[in-house]
Amino acid sequence: PNDGGVNDCIDSLSPVVGDLFSFRDKLDTRFNDSGADRCFRVYKPPRKPEFPEKLPVVVYFHEMYDRAVHACQEESFIDLRRQADEKGFALVCADANVHWDIPENKMGKGVCQASSSADFSYVQHILKSIGHHNKTLNPKQVFFMGHSEGAAFINWASFCFSHEIRGFASSGFGLKLHGSAVLQGHCDKVRLGDYNCQPGLDDGVDVGGYGACKECEVNPIIPWKAKNVANQDLRICLLVAEHDYFRPTMWSMEAALHREHIPFRLLLIEGKHTMPQGFGEMMASCLQVTDYKGPKSAARALEHVASEGVQVSSHRANGTTVNKTTKLRELVQRRADQQIL
Repeated sequence: PNDGGVNDCIDSLSPVVGDLFSFRDKLDTRFNDSGADRCFRVYKPPRKPEFPEKLPVVVYFHEMYDRAVHACQEESFIDLRRQADEKGFALVCADANVHWDIPENKMGKGVCQASSSADFSYVQHILKSIGHHNKTLNPKQVFFMGHSEGAAFINWASFCFSHEIRGFASSGFGLKLHGSAVLQGHCDKVRLGDYNCQPGLDDGVDVGGYGACKECEVNPIIPWKAKNVANQDLRICLLVAEHDYFRPTMWSMEAALHREHIPFRLLLIEGKHTMPQGFGEMMASCLQVTDYKGPKSAARALEHVASEGVQVSSHRANGTTVNKTTKLRELVQRRADQQIL
């Protein structure tokens, strides 16, 4: 089980890759007043001539009840390590202290502070560690990825730390709004079908007991047009499974991004709430993690994961839309509706 301790980064039934980093976080006092033992692993792929001297970095935040060690196993069910080897990026496997501490707040005010989340200092520690290893890691090319509870967490953390990362990709949870946070403009843009979005009351998204936001207004944060570490628009990718019970939260996130004229990409795939097969390949290509190869290479990588006969919709901040059909890569075998930056 995930207990938040160092064992989350070392105990495994199969070999684990990457260097172990552990530390005592005195600011994480949610279970113990003296702090918490935290850890993460950093995997660097075998060097290839085409890889840059300083590798881009993907930080993966796991789903509920998972552990860092599973993403950094040699034979992980998450294909991020294999993608690191093929594409040339370093992989940081982050670890929750039992759960990721996701703020639920009033209209998204004052949430980017150490007091907002016990994991605020944990993210700071990871980013500082990447900066300290800047001879082999590129602190100007850091990307967050997460699924389910990990997605909910990075949907918050990515905006709070936007000035230190390039972008983020999430699947399995988006945004829940309640009370005064539900504006008419949001209801006008959200595609919820049978769900009833009511301004001033609730966005109509039924998430059961998790993230219901009965005592708050926003879970986890209302997005804004943030600039990234390169002073460009924050890169955003949303991966939506058609039969995911949290899918409506992704539509709510989509509507909020549209309302604020924030560019993003959205991939609509077949599947349920479980970790999608090919997650790493789709997300790394969508975010253009290895765009050091140039825009043409990045565009080819994006088409590489598109499904046969899939409509690719490009939605930019200025409201223009470009549609085209791309060819299928047999390995992925899924439909995608990609909204291009």
